[in-house]
Amino acid sequence: VGSAAYALGSVRDANTAFQESIAADAQRVETQLEWAQLFLDKYDAGHAEECVQDALRVNPEHPVAHTLYARIRLEQSYAFVEAARDLERALAVNPHLAMARITQAGLALYDLDVATTDRILTEVLTQDPTDIEALSVRAAARFLADDTAGFETAKREVLRRHATYSQLYTIIARYAEWEHRYPAIVDMAREAIALNPRDSVAQATLGINLMRMGDEDAGMTALREAWRRDRYNVQVFNTLNLFEDVIPQQYVSFEQAPFRFRMHQEERPVLERYVPRHLAAAHADMVRRYGFTPEGPLAMEMYADVQHFSLRTTGLPNLGVQGVCFGKVVTSISPRGGPFNWGQITHHELAHVFHIQLSHNHVPRWFTEGLAEYETIIARPEWRREMDHELHAAIVANRLPAIVDMNRAFTHARSGEEMMVAYYASSQMVLFIADRFGFARVPRMLREW
Repeated sequence: VGSAAYALGSVRDANTAFQESIAADAQRVETQLEWAQLFLDKYDAGHAEECVQDALRVNPEHPVAHTLYARIRLEQSYAFVEAARDLERALAVNPHLAMARITQAGLALYDLDVATTDRILTEVLTQDPTDIEALSVRAAARFLADDTAGFETAKREVLRRHATYSQLYTIIARYAEWEHRYPAIVDMAREAIALNPRDSVAQATLGINLMRMGDEDAGMTALREAWRRDRYNVQVFNTLNLFEDVIPQQYVSFEQAPFRFRMHQEERPVLERYVPRHLAAAHADMVRRYGFTPEGPLAMEMYADVQHFSLRTTGLPNLGVQGVCFGKVVTSISPRGGPFNWGQITHHELAHVFHIQLSHNHVPRWFTEGLAEYETIIARPEWRREMDHELHAAIVANRLPAIVDMNRAFTHARSGEEMMVAYYASSQMVLFIADRFGFARVPRMLREW
């Protein structure tokens, strides 16, 4: 009954039926896994994780449970290494489990390892040519490979089997977001809504990504429509609550060209003396060196609470970073929000504005992170990370990938230190390029990408 209710779109009835099923038989693993999928579909990874943990207590080797755990880890924190281990456990029990193989293909796609993604999906589709999730991830791979003809063919193959399968675009958006393709995500969300006007997830995707691009009025309209259609999407609920109840009460906005700032009203008297001046100087310097003026207005939003920052950035709590750039919008934690160098963070994120816009949202992760670190190094020598010893140890131990695979250093970092080594190694590669060939090569590389 719970599964049928969810298939009919009645989340409340589905949730109640799953609760009653568990009350009748707390050891039934299948119920826990169906319930976990419901929570995961509504961006409630915390409750999904509880269901999967309960299932694994009963059956510690259940392959679907381990696959769902991998997907939960990716949803919660992009925990690629842990997710890969979960998939290994699932495939050790069932080497042909399609959902595990598809998730494995997705992990490769996060690394932009399109060849591996294609190989795995070919194996899955040989087993079942009608697997619509595999076909959708193949479309995502064609999109990220900039294979326009292949992308259109892959989309047609999905829609030929299911004419209103608007989830196709939600699946593509999952991987496009990792590669900063926000304008394309907005376009695809609109395609999804045209295909299926009842798709509340597409409405939510449209709203959240319009907000990330700085169009808050249109974004809020889309989010309210998503909420009207689905009162169980945690991401939508959090974002609406933040913008309707928290920001109007606690934050103020003001403009100092080329920026539009948002700060906590109690911090503004201090921050307004320093932040605009610092960022205006950095902006002018980057415009001169990159030979490019980013499209504006550029929104610089500083949040005095870590959760306000996380919810503004993703719609979910506990993001675990200090700043994020979406191309025209930068969000960060303010000095009240945490003990870190606000000048270094905002400088770093402003550099990403230039990288994302100059490359038309195509800059590789290792290059944009290394280049943003380079910008902070040349701005203030005391901002340079002191990690030569750790970098040398990683090189000697052969823990760093080749430059063509350098994105893997970020997705496959097994600790905070390995992540910092990835940043530092990338910064040193950019420093080498700029020193050996001249900085003029850097904006040229961005344009070529």
